[in-house]
Amino acid sequence: MAEKQEKKQKRKPKYGMLSCAAYMFNMLWRHERGLALTGILLVPWSLGAAALGLYIPVIVIEYLEISEHFSAVGLVILGLSAADLLLSLTGSILQNKKDTAELYIVMRMKYYLQKYYLERDFYLDYDPEVQVLDQRAQAGSESNYAGAVCFPMRFVDILSTVLKFILFGSVVSVLSPYVILLIALGCAASIPLSAWERKRNYATRDDRGAISKKLNYLSGDVAKNFKYGKDIRLYGLGEPLFSLGKALLGQSRREHGRVLRRNFVTALTGFLVVLVRDGAVYGFLIARAVAGELDAAGVVLYFTAVTQMAGVLSGILQGWSGICEGALQVSDYREALEVTGSMNRGKGIPLPQGPFSIEFRNVTFRYKGAEKNVLENISFKIQAGEKAALVGLNGAGKTTLTKLLCGYYRPTSGKIYLDGQDVYAQNSEKLAIFRRRQVGLIYQFHNLIPTLNVEENITLPILMDRRKVNQDRLHELLELLGLKERRGHLPNQLSGGQQQRVAIGRALMNAPQVMLADEPTGSLDSKNGKEIIYLLKKSNRLYGQTLLLVTHDENIALQADRIITIADGRVVRDERQVARV
Repeated sequence: MAEKQEKKQKRKPKYGMLSCAAYMFNMLWRHERGLALTGILLVPWSLGAAALGLYIPVIVIEYLEISEHFSAVGLVILGLSAADLLLSLTGSILQNKKDTAELYIVMRMKYYLQKYYLERDFYLDYDPEVQVLDQRAQAGSESNYAGAVCFPMRFVDILSTVLKFILFGSVVSVLSPYVILLIALGCAASIPLSAWERKRNYATRDDRGAISKKLNYLSGDVAKNFKYGKDIRLYGLGEPLFSLGKALLGQSRREHGRVLRRNFVTALTGFLVVLVRDGAVYGFLIARAVAGELDAAGVVLYFTAVTQMAGVLSGILQGWSGICEGALQVSDYREALEVTGSMNRGKGIPLPQGPFSIEFRNVTFRYKGAEKNVLENISFKIQAGEKAALVGLNGAGKTTLTKLLCGYYRPTSGKIYLDGQDVYAQNSEKLAIFRRRQVGLIYQFHNLIPTLNVEENITLPILMDRRKVNQDRLHELLELLGLKERRGHLPNQLSGGQQQRVAIGRALMNAPQVMLADEPTGSLDSKNGKEIIYLLKKSNRLYGQTLLLVTHDENIALQADRIITIADGRVVRDERQVARV
């Protein structure tokens, strides 16, 4: 455990700061050049505001001392106030533009992330290492306050702060260069501690992310999804889940408590350093004033310059810390987007154009990070037009096998053939289109779109392909499924059996060569279940489709011409029979 923790703490970013800066500024140049212009304008504005704030009190005091009429002083004050107001309005406009542009960057980064999620290989969603990378990438692009999003403008802040340091330093240096040295040494004393805090927080970020993921699942998916309520009550899971949530909250408090303690140590040390540093500097100024070496305007000028300079140096340190944090998050974001799968993205081989056979040849599969194989040396062949059942208890590996068949997963070893051609030698994008058009998928839960009516749900695969709906085909299916009078109803206006009929219609709309039904009656009563199986068999007979029933129910399996039984990830029996009518 100690070695594992040490390994986590030694995690280093894949990309350096300059590489991350180039990446983000390239994104700005391509999508939000206005933010770059805003950043350029913020530099002179920041310097002008600092200079005005420094010299306004001095100018007012000097005019009060030399002017004989208050009206002249009033005009000076009015002019300075107008200049300050103009700068404030300009700053508000630039800040609003900056915030808007950063929100756009957030949306752009989220768009890239979501686009990557949709296009990457399906099996990567279940890879624990990829899940960790996803969490890191999401943390860096969750809002316009995230370090990765603010990263480009941190450089602008640093440049502005350095110029202000030169401004205030030039004033303070007239008083004494040792004052600048003392302020710089005080700020430099905080650098090692800030670096330590940042590195420790980065090293333990994954631990906090893992805890947050579990808490979000308990408080979101489990607590707010009604489908879990029945099982929670039936099996008395309320108390164990509550105890688990309480334990996770305790872990979360401890982890965030460590972050707060590190922050407190850094802040307290910084406060003590500032107390000693500013005490010495202000004592020096007071001594010069008491000795008569500084007049009232000079005292105000140097006090303001010293105070602002100390704040500027602290700002440089905080800005640099923000840049380092932003670079880490940009590196995590880029690393997540660069995860590649093993599916074929090249030209690929031609896909079957008509009825095709399905063959598993010595297929073994293990989930990444698992201790044992889910499937072990699976071999069978289903001919085109055949009616077969894949039978096994829950956990036998049936669903994993269907996902392998559809090309979602890739076998650890062995081959899967469609019409004698390796399924993974085919282009993954074309395979997805082939799957949508030639494989009708029916699951235990029908997953209808709640805002679409029966007809719209059935024709959805056609509309996704941007093809014209064959009205004759649609009417034929509505008649076959007994949904002609329900075509305008929404899913919540249908019974469970009717909803499953709609799901079957959706799967049949493209006239697929294969119907793959994974526990199609699992959420239905006996009467509706029999009707669904009857419809699937009728479709097999009318359209000559291959039908593969995946089930743990032997009565349903007996409706097929062939039963392939799986136990502990292996084919233990493969027999043909005369199917029940």
